[in-house]
Order: sequence, then structure tokens, then C-alpha cells
Amino acid sequence: MDVVVVNAMGDEARLDDAFVFIDGGVPSIGSVFPSAGDVNGGTWVSINGSGFGPVSSVFFNGTPAASLELVSASLLRALTPGLPQGQYDVTVAQSGCANDMWATEFGAFDALQLGPDPTIDSVTPHVLSQGGNELLTITGTGFINSAVVELFNDPGTGDGGTALVTTFVSSTELKAATPAGPLPGGDHALVVRFPGGQADLLPDAVEVDAPTLTGVSPAVFAQTGGVTLSITGTEFTDSAVVELFTDLNDFSGGTPLATTFVSEVELLAEVPFSMAPLPAGLANVVVSMDGPLVAALAGGVQILAPSLDSVTPSQLSPSGDEVLTLTGVGFTPDAVVRLFADEGDLSGGTQLVATVVSDTEISVITPIGPLPGGDATLAIDLTGGLVAADVNGVNVLYPSIAAVAPGQLASTGNEVFTVTGSHFVDGLSIVELFTDAVTLEGGTALATTFVNSTTLTAVTPNGPLPLGNVNVAVRMANDVVALAQGALGFSAALSNGNKASGELGDDDPSDEVVFDGLAGTQVTIIQRRVGKTDLIPKLKLVDPDAAVLVSTDEADPEFDAEQVKLTAKSAMLRKVVLPQTGRYRLLIQRESGAGPYKLSFREKLPLEARRIKLSKPDDVTLGPKQHEIVFDAKAGTRITGTFRGSKKDGLKLVLSSLQDPDGVQLLQTLEDGTVLGAQDLIERVTVGKDQISVRLKQVALPAFGSYRMVWSAGGETSGIVTGRFNLRPPKVKATFEL
Repeated sequence: MDVVVVNAMGDEARLDDAFVFIDGGVPSIGSVFPSAGDVNGGTWVSINGSGFGPVSSVFFNGTPAASLELVSASLLRALTPGLPQGQYDVTVAQSGCANDMWATEFGAFDALQLGPDPTIDSVTPHVLSQGGNELLTITGTGFINSAVVELFNDPGTGDGGTALVTTFVSSTELKAATPAGPLPGGDHALVVRFPGGQADLLPDAVEVDAPTLTGVSPAVFAQTGGVTLSITGTEFTDSAVVELFTDLNDFSGGTPLATTFVSEVELLAEVPFSMAPLPAGLANVVVSMDGPLVAALAGGVQILAPSLDSVTPSQLSPSGDEVLTLTGVGFTPDAVVRLFADEGDLSGGTQLVATVVSDTEISVITPIGPLPGGDATLAIDLTGGLVAADVNGVNVLYPSIAAVAPGQLASTGNEVFTVTGSHFVDGLSIVELFTDAVTLEGGTALATTFVNSTTLTAVTPNGPLPLGNVNVAVRMANDVVALAQGALGFSAALSNGNKASGELGDDDPSDEVVFDGLAGTQVTIIQRRVGKTDLIPKLKLVDPDAAVLVSTDEADPEFDAEQVKLTAKSAMLRKVVLPQTGRYRLLIQRESGAGPYKLSFREKLPLEARRIKLSKPDDVTLGPKQHEIVFDAKAGTRITGTFRGSKKDGLKLVLSSLQDPDGVQLLQTLEDGTVLGAQDLIERVTVGKDQISVRLKQVALPAFGSYRMVWSAGGETSGIVTGRFNLRPPKVKATFEL
């Protein structure tokens, strides 16, 4: 380019071709490869450096290169000319200007009597395993027996390679074994080098697969540890170590795990219980191997706090000794389970017998009851001081009362009633009467029979008991109480000839009495007012099924003029025939007014309730068949009489059974004349000579209801049986104040 100078007057001076712009800059040389070549030339020399451009020239001691290739601003390739043997400086000059810019690498190349330079055409396999120990095949030209293959060379300078164990096959083929892994991942150059310095370099000759980490299973586990992780990926080696919590910025701070090499694509790593408590949250997973090889999975696992997720069953029986299944996350073999732990700090509680089934399941047995009722907290102590809990997650069920039957009993006491409900416990649930509804204290414990978890029976104490309704309670041994207020009523129990008195008014408009009636009995009941009052009496008789049988109230559908007699001062139910055996209720009421009254009660039992008779016309024959007699009787009825077998037939008479209304056997005679039963009853039984007769004398029947008497023939005998038993109900003279 010309350079022109112009002054203020317009005069100029010019120098032609005085300045040249070049593409590049001041050159510099970093390395020369190879360092030697044959004197005949033909060696391609790679010059690494900077500032190279289109006007760059290469000289060997001033002799220009036979050919030049500009690869980049940092790489020139120069073909050597024929050179006398000796050592040569290599110079890169920027040509085309008056003062050349240049750089020289002194003694960088030797021209020797060597023969042709090696050339590399291909390397197989191209892709290598990181594990190493693979055999490479290098093809090309000019190979000699002393050639050495190098791997991992700098692709620009050819320096820094690792010499491989090389086998000369021919001038066009070499074999070389890669070193044991792990090999550095990525693309790598390969060099074939001769002892004299001749060499050839093939950039990106091989590719070493880097390890990868693609998955971790389980990917979620608890702070308690105790899990085996399956690590999947590629290019794992037997030197691999799995780490947790590694900082991915500098790969420091990781916790190495005991690692088992399974294959190039799988590792197993143990997270022991001893690491507990692990920090909760996401954690990095790293696989490191010998050398700089690392595979990482950021946030590869999630570590959760241990948890108690469910309890089955969650509704517990107060009786205890119940198997529960606990499911959750992070259970450890040394887990300790506590019931009734403090819901605030999870301390305390009762340790349970526990079996750890797995890290997600524990089986426990609740202690023998009674257990305190209500919500309760389960806590599990785990390795590392960790606790999993279900606060108020289980409920110990309180007993409950659904019904009391019958709901009305006699004030005389000693009667059985049934309590139905839920969560009753054998030996621990006791029925009480008279329990205070507020304090749940002051009850009278009754003789209680456990039938099942929903049914109890109890016997009222001996009377007289207070009239009216009373509270019924079921108390557990731990003072958990189920209460039914006013669930049971006591009424005066009338019998033949009894009298009662009371007073009706606005504050007390009705009284009630009960009596046990046998089917077919005629009853006459009279209510009379006392003194000069305006009381107009009214009566209602209620049957055992709680239906009104007859009423003195003309407005009631149960009014029966034939069975009712009314006056201004009295109300009478006369000769009312009882349709069934059972407990009847008499409601003593008023039509209007108020004042005192008196009540009288009389009954006439049917013949069948007063006598049991068998005569010859009845033709009751014993032998293969037995004969059963069912009869109703009141409590305290005494039975007296004799049954005889036919002497002519030689019948041996056996009382096979006398059972009370509950099916309990009271008496029995055997074929040899032995009498079985309670001692006081045995004394009232006489078996005749040759068992021809059985006599009962004043045998007291203990309860109201239907009795069953079974007769049979002893041995091989048979014949007709005859006889008679008289039934005499008790006579109780009493006057009740209602």
C-alpha cells in the first residue's frame, strides 16, 4: 500500500508500496511435531502457536517449506523439502512487508537418514470402553518394528501421550493394547512414533465413553437408612464407589458407601442404619472411579423423615391383647413401639411387644386390658434417635349401652336382666345400678355374666328396691363407665291378696306396679279413692308385649265394659283373663282430681297351674317313648304328689329331668333309684320300691315361668303311668306404699 503525506498548502509526497496490512499478527511458536524426518523431505510438520495467517511462511534454516497448509491461526502444517542431514531451526515469518515479522523455534527439527515417515489411516475400534484393556488395530503406511503407539496425546502438539504395549504386524498395521481403566472419557488423539523422532498423529482417533448415572432405586427412602440402592448407568468399573451428599461444584464432601460392582451398568450401594439420622431432602448421588472419572445425578434421591402412616385396626378394644399392623416408612430392626405416648413431645407410653416385618411394616400386640378409653398416640423409636408417630391415631373404644331388657323389674329384686351394647370385656365389665349420672360414682355392683362383647346379664340385688327408674352403668376395671340414665324401673310386685296405697296429683299423676301372671289366670283389681277428694281413679293393664290389654278409660280402644266396673269413687278390672305367661304392668292413674287411693289385687289360677294329673284314660305309656309335661308356675310354688308306673306291666318309673325356665336341671332320678339335684331338693324326693313310683313333697320351684318335666321307663320296661301333682303358689300378705 502506498503512503502519501499532504501539507496545508496541498503539496504531497508519496512512497509506493510502503505499508502492508497482513491477516494475522506477530507469530509465535509453541511446538513442532514431529521432531524428525527423512533427509529426502516429504514430512508433514505441524507447527502450533499463534498469529498465523495467509501470508505466513515456514523456513527450515532459511529453506522454505515445500508446501504449506494454514489450518488455523494457531496451526500450520509444513511439508519438509530435501535437507542435508542435521538439525534445523523452524521459523514462521509474516511475508510481504519491508520488515518481516517472524518467530523461530531453534533446533526443533532433525533431518536424518530415516526412511519414509509413518502415516495413520484408521484406528479400530473407534469407541472404547472406559474399563480399558482393549486391543486397537492401527492401519497406515511406513510402520517399522520399533514403532510405538501413544494414546491421549495433545491433539496439537502430540505431547503428553501414554505409550501403549505395541505389536508390529506389518508396515501397514500395528496392534496396541489400551491400559487398564478407568480411561478418561471423551475424544482422544493417537500417535505412532519411531525411535528417531518420526511420528504421525491422528486427532480424535478414538472415543472413550464416559460413565453415566441414569437412575437410583429406591429413589425415596427414610432418614433411618438401612436400604440397598441399585445404581444404574453405563461404563461402571470394579473400582467404582457410590457417594451421597457430594457437592457437584467441586465433587467434595461426599459420604462414600459400601459399593458392590454388579456389571458395567449396575452397582449396589449400602446406606447403613449407622448413618442415621440422614439429612432430609434431596441428595446428590455420585459414582467416582480411579482417575478423574465421575458420574453424577443431581438430587438423585429424596430422603424423608420416617413416618407411621396407618394402624390397623385403629379402633381398639379396651380388653387389649390385640394384634395391630403398623405401616409406614423407615422402620428399623431395633424399633421400639409405645402406646399412649404424650401427644406433645411423644415421650412416655407403654412399650408393646413388636415384630418388625420390614422397613414398612411392624406387628404389635396391645397390652392386656383394661386400656384407658379415648384417643391414644402410637410412637416408634428408631435408629439415630428418630421417632415416627401417629398422634391420636388410634382410639380405645369406650363401652356403650344400647338397651336394657326388660326395662321394668320387680322391687323384690333377685331378677335377671340383659344389657346390650358394645365393647364389653370378659371379667372387666361390671353392671351397676344407682350410679350417679354426674359423678359416675355411688353405684351398686351386680353379679354380672359376660355373654359376649355386646351382651351382659346381671342380677338385681335382693329387695326391697327403691321404686321408680334408676341409672344402669357398665363400669370397666379402669373406671371407664357407660351410663344409661333411667334405663331400668322398679315397681312393686303384687301377688294374690296384696294391697297397695298411694296418692295421685299434679306432681305425681301415675304409679305403677307389676305382677307375674300365668296364662289363663283371672285377675280382679280395684282402685278406690280414700277420703273426701275429687280423685276419679283409672287403671290400665299392660301385657308382657307392652300392649294395653284392658283400660277403665272409656275413651281408650281397650275399654271393655264386661271387664270394667266404674263408680265415682273406684275403678275395677274384674275377672280379666291373662292371655299369656309373663310380667304384666298395672298403671294406676287418675281420670281427674287428686288424692290418696287404695289398691287391691286378687287372682285365680287356672286348673292347669294348680294341678298336673295323669289318669288311665289319658293312656300315657312309657317305654321306647318318653312323656314330656310343660307347665307354668310362679316363683316359690311348691309341688307335691306322686306318679306311679303300672305294677302289672312292671314299669320302672324314671324322672329323667325337671328343668327350670332357664333350662337348668333341678332334679333327676336314675334307673337304680338314685336321685340327683341340690341337697334340699333330693330330701324331698322319694323313689318307691322297684322304682315303681316317684313322690315329690313340697319341692319349691325357684323361678317364674315355664317348667319342663320328662318321664321315661327304666331299662327294658314299659307301661302306663298315672298320678297327680298339686301346685301351690306362695301366699304373700303385703301392703305396699307407692
